Amino acid sequence: MKKQEQEQYLKDYKKAKEKGIPFFPDVIFKDTIAAFVIFLVLIALAVFIGAPLEEQANPQDTSYTPKPEWYFLFLFQALKYFPGNLEVIGAVIIPTLVVVALFLLPFLDRSPKRHLMSRPIATIVTILSVVLIVGLTVVAQLEAPPPAEAHVTDLAATLYEQNCSSCHGQVVEAGTANLHDVIVSGGHEGMPAWGGDLSADEVDLLVGYISSPQGNIVYIRECAGCHENEIPIVEKPMELIAILDQGPDHPLHADTKKIPYWTEELSGGERNALLNFLAAPDGQRLYTINCAGCHGMGIDHVAETEDLEAELLAVIIQGEHNRDMPAFDDTLSEVEIGILTDYVMDPAKSPAGASLFQANCSSCHHDRVPTSDKKSEAKKAISAGGMHEVMPAWGDVLTPEQLDALVGYVAELVEGVGAGKGGALYRDNCALCHGPFGEGGPNPGQPGDVIAPISTSEYLSTRNDLTLKQIISMGQPNFGMSPFGSAHGGPLENEDIDAIVALMRAWEANPPVDLPPEIDAGIVAYGGEEVFLNICANCHGPEGKGDIGPALNSDDFRSAYDDDDTFAVVADGHAGTVMIGWGNILTEEQIWDVIDYMSIWGGPQPGEEILFAEHIQPLFDRKCFRCHGDKLDSGDWRSDTYEAIMESGKNAPNIIPGDPDSSLLIQRLLNKPSGGGQMPPARMMNERQIQWVIDWVAEGAPNN
Repeated sequence: MKKQEQEQYLKDYKKAKEKGIPFFPDVIFKDTIAAFVIFLVLIALAVFIGAPLEEQANPQDTSYTPKPEWYFLFLFQALKYFPGNLEVIGAVIIPTLVVVALFLLPFLDRSPKRHLMSRPIATIVTILSVVLIVGLTVVAQLEAPPPAEAHVTDLAATLYEQNCSSCHGQVVEAGTANLHDVIVSGGHEGMPAWGGDLSADEVDLLVGYISSPQGNIVYIRECAGCHENEIPIVEKPMELIAILDQGPDHPLHADTKKIPYWTEELSGGERNALLNFLAAPDGQRLYTINCAGCHGMGIDHVAETEDLEAELLAVIIQGEHNRDMPAFDDTLSEVEIGILTDYVMDPAKSPAGASLFQANCSSCHHDRVPTSDKKSEAKKAISAGGMHEVMPAWGDVLTPEQLDALVGYVAELVEGVGAGKGGALYRDNCALCHGPFGEGGPNPGQPGDVIAPISTSEYLSTRNDLTLKQIISMGQPNFGMSPFGSAHGGPLENEDIDAIVALMRAWEANPPVDLPPEIDAGIVAYGGEEVFLNICANCHGPEGKGDIGPALNSDDFRSAYDDDDTFAVVADGHAGTVMIGWGNILTEEQIWDVIDYMSIWGGPQPGEEILFAEHIQPLFDRKCFRCHGDKLDSGDWRSDTYEAIMESGKNAPNIIPGDPDSSLLIQRLLNKPSGGGQMPPARMMNERQIQWVIDWVAEGAPNN
């Protein structure tokens, strides 16, 4: 370039620089074009590559390992180097200082030089920052996420395994004992009192696990005598109900002797457990028979590969060994080791070893005695411990078809989904009203009302999964169905509801019900006794002495809850437990009838002497204390002591010993005109309770 041209260029450049370039529209136009190009690139990436979403967030899923986006990885990796109380330094202080430094940078670095080599400090800091960010990001990508912790899928079975099975094996014959009291305080010599180690909820879970009937056990007791070689297959589940209900009158049992009427022989819970067992898919039955004794109704397993079923198949076929078996030569004598060895070789010929096996081995082996071909090897394993078989190699026992069915069912349990888990949840929460196969039936709370089937092809094909989940979670109060979702005060989490819906979808392939069952439309709704025996007894026992739920027939319950408290519990339920609110299902009259039915437990039996301290005072505490207690003496009459009942109030004496007809208290309980008004004002005592008071007064109203 010639000197004259160079001077002209510099002159033109100086003029252009002085004039400048307009921000609008020149710069705005350029920025718009650049932004539009980037926008097109983002659309292309979204269409052709995509950004797939993961599963819906589930706070209950403890196996999920969260991972931030890649551009935040360095920050989360840095937090690992600030453990515990130092976390605030890495999470708050350092990032804040960096942001403040960036804000102050224009004021701190005012040098006109722009070349990298002319700004060594800024260049070095920037390079180190980039290296640090890239390095932390790479390390975060290379480090494997922490392994997910196996979660307990059946807490009740785990509690039993840890605390009870070492002495009791897999089945406890509870008889008529109050299991709550037995567990809390210890029931026999050598049994610890678990009340100090287990919470009330854990005790309730244990009671439910021990007392809940298991279908395979009921089957062995009632059916295996005739069907010892194989479990009978019935294609239509409703036919199973007919077989059990008709007993010896059913055509299948025409040539069979000594078949009972199972409606009389089995409780409602046992009947449902047997039905569920017989109607279950092969995989579920195989699991119940062969696996549930050790694993309960859930499997604690973290997949190590992407092919879960192949992994499970290998474990089931080959079995597993356990290196944690202790050496018993320090705890057992040589004679005891010999007895135990003989028992392992042949239990039938060495019954003396049963107690030793139960005390030392059943916590791992349960009721299954491990076998050994050589006595010397068995004795060595018992004496020295070490590797030994715990889970048998089922590949030697089951057919390929059975293995496939079992693996499929176990995979569902591991993943916490599917009909396997849903079957147990449906049985505990839904079968009472909807029937064991979703066949429906009479509504226990509304006369003439019929609950429609939920397992027909028509019902399932016209409702998607989201609809079914919403119905279960939110309930249908207009139809008497309480909400079951935990978000609405029910006992079920989202994953539980998913499992129940999976069970219902499993019905769709082969619907248990084709048409609604024939039900008398004029059926009368249950009274108090029928409601309790058909509904409440499933959890609280037929006499209210406790089962899955707490005992209602006890002095502790009667002293803690008056009738209004009991009504509120029945109507509203207990949030977060299996006790739902029955206020949407039963009428108020039915709930009061149930409370009246329960009242007979606290009174004298026919022919028994009526005692003031045991029968009359507790009755007044439940019925009258709320208004006439020691601090709320409405009308100046009090019900908290014998003297107050007899003499307090403006119209004393209230009771004339030996003369019920002339006693003011009796007149008010019977709502006679001469009494001055009904007591209690909201609802009369039932006839049985009033008769107790009348008989007590007729006997002279003794303070006994």
